[in-house]
Amino acid sequence: MAEDPRYRRPTEVPILQADLSEDKRCLGWEPGVTFRDLVRIMMDADLDAAGLPVPGQGARCLTDGWLAWLQRP
Repeated sequence: MAEDPRYRRPTEVPILQADLSEDKRCLGWEPGVTFRDLVRIMMDADLDAAGLPVPGQGARCLTDGWLAWLQRP
């Protein structure tokens, strides 16, 4: 079966940007994590995985914020 080039997607897109306005309007959904907190959470996870000291700001975002339910005992 031949591949139709019209349906090919480039492997690297120049920009990835979400527009949440439709989600907010239709669902009343708002993101619960700021971009800054997301970066803190990801940095803590990466540093921990590399065996390096973790500042703990990302963990604090998880335990103090609405994501506290994700924390397992």
